[in-house]
Amino acid sequence: MARVTVFEAAVSKAAPSAAADGVSLRKASGELNPGEGFDDDVEEAILYFFNDAGTGVVSVSFIRAWIYHPKSAKWFPLGNGTAGDKGKLNDGAALNEVSTDLVVHAEMLRGLGAAARFAIETGTITGTTPTWTCYLEPVRR
Repeated sequence: MARVTVFEAAVSKAAPSAAADGVSLRKASGELNPGEGFDDDVEEAILYFFNDAGTGVVSVSFIRAWIYHPKSAKWFPLGNGTAGDKGKLNDGAALNEVSTDLVVHAEMLRGLGAAARFAIETGTITGTTPTWTCYLEPVRR
């Protein structure tokens, strides 16, 4: 089982809306980077979200996980919370620097088994030119 790169970008990411938004979670897709994709039985993964560059006070006001369910043809925020906070990771709190110019976050995600696609939405980003990386790695049992 290989990881799935969700994005590497220097810009915020909007909530997904089209069926082709986000990235495929399954190995069968031709759009994945070589060696990426989950086997069909993967239900849990750890999300890693971090910045590789940036200066000033670097932070992100929130990150929200989304899954695409192919049978309903809809995107769903993954997780608990009130309507406005559903799917937000880090308990809905901002992700702030853990040391100078560095933001890191890892969180266990469950409920990926029926999902065909995955996306992350980010809130307001502060700092000068932070470059973000986000990927999922399956939990090994």
